Amino acid sequence: TYESDAAEQVVDGRLSFTRHSRNRWTAYTSPNAEDWLEVDFGSPLPVGRVELFLYGDGDGVAAPNDYRVERWAEGRWMEIHPESRHPTDPAAWAKNTVTFSQVPAERVRVVFEHALPATTGVTELRIWPQ
Repeated sequence: TYESDAAEQVVDGRLSFTRHSRNRWTAYTSPNAEDWLEVDFGSPLPVGRVELFLYGDGDGVAAPNDYRVERWAEGRWMEIHPESRHPTDPAAWAKNTVTFSQVPAERVRVVFEHALPATTGVTELRIWPQ
């Protein structure tokens, strides 16, 4: 997480796509090809859809090349295979939706494959049962 951003801001219900907003998480300056954002529910809940509101600043933060949704199960992270993704390719300044067969999850994370040299940013992450 970039020093001026905060992971908890992606689950506060506020969408902000302006360049000057501080309501977001980014991996800006990360040396990694991939980074992730995790939500811990504290107990298993049904999960069937994830909405990502990806942020981009036209400079060092952009939509990722790709992303995958994972859940914590059986003591390890397991990919939740999507039934659909819209749009197919990740887009900044837009809602990106992935749906899958409903599964129980105590923790969910989204792993981003950065569009290097840019890194990924998210202004809001919504997780739904269906």
